[in-house]
Amino acid sequence: MKLSMIWLFDGSADNEKTFSCLRRELPEVESTELILYADEEIESKYRDALRDFQYRLCVRGEMSDDAQQYAEGELVTAIHSGDTFSEGSIKAIIKEADRYSSETIFMLCKVMPDGREGAFSSSQKLDRPLVVHLDKDFAHYPFYFGGTFVRSDHYKKHPFREETGLEFEQEYFLRLCMEKKKVVFCPNDKYYSEQAREGDFTFFRNIYEKAWYEESFDKFWIPFLCSIKEKKGSIPYFVQ
Repeated sequence: MKLSMIWLFDGSADNEKTFSCLRRELPEVESTELILYADEEIESKYRDALRDFQYRLCVRGEMSDDAQQYAEGELVTAIHSGDTFSEGSIKAIIKEADRYSSETIFMLCKVMPDGREGAFSSSQKLDRPLVVHLDKDFAHYPFYFGGTFVRSDHYKKHPFREETGLEFEQEYFLRLCMEKKKVVFCPNDKYYSEQAREGDFTFFRNIYEKAWYEESFDKFWIPFLCSIKEKKGSIPYFVQ
């Protein structure tokens, strides 16, 4: 199975840590392609390190249509600069994607910089991969791309709605989860974030910014919830 990985490149992050991780993990996968979100200046700066990978440069902003056109793998994921995967985790996800061939969404346990497991991805009391049914289990689902893998047939057909502002990733994955209603969760395989994510009420930077509250409600939550209520008559419990 071919994997497409979108690297959201940040020149100020610990990129050597991510390079080291991908040098270890990607050779374990039958076929991979790296889609590098960066500019030509950054590509030139890291050209020597990038020689280790088959990659394509995508000179655009967040999750644009360009990446959807470039992704040729059967499974698509994203990684942020400074982030890493636990050893063997990508290979494990592909194994589960082969096993659960009718499922669309696959998720690792996501770990924050302080070592705590992230919101909605806790491995507590779980010791093997499982299919989460979102009408019964409201504690395991993705709301950002890092550590989440999606079938490319869905990814290519459903664009990110960047007009939702800071919450464009969350909007995408909530919409996807409402449609598919199931997530394959791999609790023993980890995605480590260099930056704190939503759900970390101390270190997630946006909680200290007024725009995050105003933009989240005005551009995302209010229209999103109203749209769900109008279409479905009620809001799924896991969204609440």
